[in-house]
Amino acid sequence: MFVKIDTIRDEVIGLRPMYCEHGDITELYTVSGEVRLDRRSIRSVRKAFLRSYAIDTAAQAEMVKTWIGRAGAVPFYIDNRRMFVALKMRKAISSNDVTYGYLDINFIENVISESETLTVKLIDGTCLPLYCTYNTAVQTIYQGRQLLASLENNISNDEEIIIQAVQILVSRLKELEKLLSKFNLLNKD
Repeated sequence: MFVKIDTIRDEVIGLRPMYCEHGDITELYTVSGEVRLDRRSIRSVRKAFLRSYAIDTAAQAEMVKTWIGRAGAVPFYIDNRRMFVALKMRKAISSNDVTYGYLDINFIENVISESETLTVKLIDGTCLPLYCTYNTAVQTIYQGRQLLASLENNISNDEEIIIQAVQILVSRLKELEKLLSKFNLLNKD
């Protein structure tokens, strides 16, 4: 019944927070249309998901916040083909309650607003309830598609990130060298 996301990571197209008798768990939606359960909270599952691809969750979130110019629940991506957007998928029961789930935009067909309910329809026909406005859902998905397009068009993005990381490392090493040389001068006396 329960599975860890790392074991089905390449099949996952959605993460949805849920309550059950076990506490907070996460529904995992797969390419085949199956819904599997991970007994961990969505925060832990999201971290484990990204960690299984050797992605630094915090660093990526900071970069995405800068790119899109907003904080809060931001999209995350696995590579330049898999972008997961954050959509409010349940009502909060208590403070600090996580209400956002994540869906791969490649599997979102559309957002449906009927009377007082809002749902997101996946390409396999699955409909999931949303707890935000229609405009918010559509804008979030659009923004995710734009972000994915920029990742797809910028194949050298990884190379640029590596170059930036190396430049930061070199500058830190130079600072460390200066500190060590000062320390050595002090010890000579």
